[in-house]
Amino acid sequence: MPKLAVTLMLTPHSTSSQVRVLGSGDYWYRGLLPALKMHFKPSLVTNNNDIVIDFFIDGISPYNSPSKNIHLWPIAGRIICDKVETAPFLVALWCGSSKEPDCLDEFLSPFVNECLKLMDGFHLNGHKYTLIVKNCIADAPARAMLKRVNSHNSKVCCERCEARCFYVQNRTVFAVDCVCKARTDESFSQRSDPLYHKVEDPSPLEKFMKMVSQFPLEPLHLVDLGAMKRIFKMLVQPKASKVYLKPLLREEIDASVAVLPPYIPSEF
Repeated sequence: MPKLAVTLMLTPHSTSSQVRVLGSGDYWYRGLLPALKMHFKPSLVTNNNDIVIDFFIDGISPYNSPSKNIHLWPIAGRIICDKVETAPFLVALWCGSSKEPDCLDEFLSPFVNECLKLMDGFHLNGHKYTLIVKNCIADAPARAMLKRVNSHNSKVCCERCEARCFYVQNRTVFAVDCVCKARTDESFSQRSDPLYHKVEDPSPLEKFMKMVSQFPLEPLHLVDLGAMKRIFKMLVQPKASKVYLKPLLREEIDASVAVLPPYIPSEF
C-alpha cells in the first residue's frame, strides 16, 4: 500500500495545467467521460447500450457574507436509471467574482464538444455505448442565461408559450383569457418570437439539445417566490388581507413545521 493518500488517489502535484482563466474567474474542466467511468455500473445501461444522463448547471455562493464576492458555477451530471438510485458527479467548475461566467461559449464549449463526441459512441470496459442527454436541470435565472433569452420576470418571458405580460400594481401578470401560440422546439430554433431572445447568437447547447422540451420547469421562481409568497403574507398579516390565520392556528402551524429544519438545506 502507498504511504500517502495522494499516491493512492493519484492526486496531481500541480493543477496549473488543469485550471485556466476564464473571464473574471478560473475554470476547471474535469471531463464527462472520466466521471462516467467512475460512476459506471452495467445495471445502469439500457437495452440499447445507451447511457442516459441529466446534467445540472446553476450558480451558488459558498459564503453568506457580502464581503466575500465569490460565486461557483458547476456543471454536474447524473446517470438516469429507474431501477437504481445514482449519485451526481462533477463535470466542470467555474469560480469567479462575477455572478455568472463572463463568456457562455467558453464555459459550455468543452462540455458540448464532449457530449457530441460521446453521442457518436464510445468504449467503456470493452463495450461500446452511446450517450443520451435527457434534460438540463436549472432554475429560472440559470435557464435564461443558458438559453440566452429574457429573464423570468420580463414582459416576454414564458418558456411554454408566446404570451405577453403586463404590469398591474408593480406585478407582472398574464391575462386570464390569454390565447396565444405555444412555444415549441421548432419555434425556438426558428426564432419565431424575436422579442423573447436577448441575442441572435444561438446557445452552444442548441447543438445537441431541444431548447424547450428538454428544459423542465421548477416551481421555486415560477410559483413559490411569487404567488405563494404573497398568499402566505396575506394569511399571516391581518392588515394585508381580510382573510388571515388566527393566532392560535398560526401557533399550531409553527409547531408542526418546527421538525423540518434538519431536512432543509442551509441555503433555504
